[in-house]
Amino acid sequence: MLFFFIGRLSYKAKEIETPEYINPEIPTVKYAEDYEGLYISVPGIKSVNLTADKPQMELYNPANNNCILVYDVIYENNSIGSSGNIFPGQKEGVNIKIPSKESSFVVKVVAKGISLDGKKEYNSLAQTVEVICV
Repeated sequence: MLFFFIGRLSYKAKEIETPEYINPEIPTVKYAEDYEGLYISVPGIKSVNLTADKPQMELYNPANNNCILVYDVIYENNSIGSSGNIFPGQKEGVNIKIPSKESSFVVKVVAKGISLDGKKEYNSLAQTVEVICV
């Protein structure tokens, strides 16, 4: 036996209704404030050349940041240089205490983000940098 069905299958889609509830007590979300400090630009540094007469590492805060950057240079778990507050678009030469008789060494440069009013700490980023003494 062979059956044939000829016809049209159809269905009525249910209409999506807009919710009738709106709670006026729910505060307005301010996304800019909620996500402030999550996206911070930090200059990538692979290596830096230092001289005995000018042992400075130039560190800066990109102009597109909405925060202050503070840097710390770490060698063998000790700070060998740190910056003050660097505001967006500014730079600072950070004096580095070169370990004696080292022609090159590796440091960790930690950049910490802080709100422009100095009240809120943001993300931090650590990067490994080779220091070459010339």
